Amino acid sequence: MSRFVFRLQTVLEQREREERDRRVALSRFERARVEIEQRIRAYQQSIAQAKRDVSGHAMEPVGDAGAMRVNMRSMRLQANAALHLQIKAQMLVVRLAELNKDLERARLELSASRTRRRAVELLKEKAYEQWKRDQAKRESNEIDEINTMRAARKASGYRIGA
Repeated sequence: MSRFVFRLQTVLEQREREERDRRVALSRFERARVEIEQRIRAYQQSIAQAKRDVSGHAMEPVGDAGAMRVNMRSMRLQANAALHLQIKAQMLVVRLAELNKDLERARLELSASRTRRRAVELLKEKAYEQWKRDQAKRESNEIDEINTMRAARKASGYRIGA
């Protein structure tokens, strides 16, 4: 019995590689997105902590009488630290927006490559089904030929082994 050979197998393999490459690219973008989101959350937590520190260090004791005064230097340092973190977080948000565009493009490319691969797979499935039908027809013809030859031998009186 013959073996099924798909004539577009190399095209199918190339489409599978293309799809795999697109999947890898998408996962890299996803990983970068997750990292940026984690960094933004860390900055937000640091900003919140800096704001709490500003309110906690705003007053400092003066003398023994329990008098308090505003520590402007400490407040300014904490406010500057919070502002610096806020600027970094905003820069990451802009980068995240750019990355989301790249992610969307990568998803579309993956979808397109998946569609191209699937089209070739459907061709392969159809070719395989046709090959199976051809094989069955060939086997049926061979059986018919054997039966015809057997009937012809019987009619002529020829016996095998006689």
